[in-house]
Amino acid sequence: MKKVLYLLLLCPLLIVAQENKDYLLSISEITVKQGHNEAFLQGVKSWKECYLENKGEDKWGVW
Repeated sequence: MKKVLYLLLLCPLLIVAQENKDYLLSISEITVKQGHNEAFLQGVKSWKECYLENKGEDKWGVW
């Protein structure tokens, strides 16, 4: 009986957890070959420049 009670208490939390459609998190892992760091950094800088020129509004970060 306790399991049913816990399940009923958790159901609203599952529904609320799925409601935020304004924010989507996407994580990508990129492996850069040794010695290609400069080319990769230049590519990211060029991409960011193009993104800002075309009025990109999404926030993003690299770490």
